[in-house]
Amino acid sequence: MAPDYVELRPAPALRRFVERFWIHRVTGPPAERRLLPDGRMHMVWVAQLGLRVTGPAQGPMTPAPLPEMLAIGATFRPGAAPYLLRTPAADLVDRHAHVEQLDARFARDVDAALQAAPDPRAAVAALAGGLRRKIGALADAAEPDPAVAHAVALLDGDARATVADAAAQAYVSERELQRRFVQDVGYAPKTLQRVLRLQRFLTVRTVADLAGAAALAGYADQSHLSREAKKLTGLTPTGLLGYRH
Repeated sequence: MAPDYVELRPAPALRRFVERFWIHRVTGPPAERRLLPDGRMHMVWVAQLGLRVTGPAQGPMTPAPLPEMLAIGATFRPGAAPYLLRTPAADLVDRHAHVEQLDARFARDVDAALQAAPDPRAAVAALAGGLRRKIGALADAAEPDPAVAHAVALLDGDARATVADAAAQAYVSERELQRRFVQDVGYAPKTLQRVLRLQRFLTVRTVADLAGAAALAGYADQSHLSREAKKLTGLTPTGLLGYRH
């Protein structure tokens, strides 16, 4: 039996924009589903819905209330998607938008290719091909902001890093970094730091007790984890222990 969720690594030509591709078979009661913030934008295709983009989330979002669905997706690196979609990330925060509204021809061509794909991996290949052609067409356009990319990498990779550290290592002021983050990531560096800390907890939640996992993720203590989990997900840390994609 095929697994419910599979991740696939993008080809080298796509990696400055795309972090991963994925296949997700979604079942179970729609009312129990939620999408947790991860600081990324996602391009998602579902046959019944077409091609959509999910903007960076500040809290839990609700997926389509279909009883079952097969979703094919691409997760973009924080700060990269606006250069591909030609749309500021701030315009897509906490939103699901049809890609047709942003690039009708691209959406139409990719949807047709995915509809014709004989299996999920072929559908991923079709989505990757569409993105590769779109990147090629933008060869002379601006690349993702290296200062934003550097700051994101620091905040993502070091639980002890501060926004001041990220700005200093990106060689911009904190005010300038905030301006660039709002445009490219969708929200301020501090908000992204909170979201990345939550994602870090989801990674380490099974390797320690809650207090230990909170410390590993970068929270000051377990009560800090509890407050942030409730704000960002609507769930308690214990509720997050059983969370799946």
